[in-house]
Amino acid sequence: MAIFISKPTTNASALTTESFTYSKTAGIIKTAHANGLNGSMTSGSFDANTSFEFTGTVPQVTGALLPTSVKNLTINNSSWSVDLSSPVTVTNNLTLTSGELKSTTTNTVTVTNTAPTAITRTTGHVNGPLDWKITGTGTEDFIFPIADNLGYQKFLTLNDV
Repeated sequence: MAIFISKPTTNASALTTESFTYSKTAGIIKTAHANGLNGSMTSGSFDANTSFEFTGTVPQVTGALLPTSVKNLTINNSSWSVDLSSPVTVTNNLTLTSGELKSTTTNTVTVTNTAPTAITRTTGHVNGPLDWKITGTGTEDFIFPIADNLGYQKFLTLNDV
């Protein structure tokens, strides 16, 4: 099950004028709204297996309703920018399809999956701190898709065995 939140609103919050029910375990929440997942939920919460995708064509923030821990996080924003509103831990996969995920020393992105495939990218990258603890067998190469304001610069750990 996926819920798509993309209707523009006149309010500052994306969800305050949108009504939805989310009850499916391991679903996907997608938003193209500039304010991301902001507003309030009168009851319920997102399941720990919920995945989130930011699909905007304008700069976005993740918003206050993005949980501190998510299963999968996908950045697919053709305008280049999704700013973290708070720290987030990704327990499975961080997918950087398009655009930039901006993190700061306060609002960090942490990936706890130690597999080399835990972070994938097409043209996206992380601009800011990326915490990814890797524990390979010594035969894997890991690519950290990081950038700064000057552009993408991948950081590699190469197996030299």
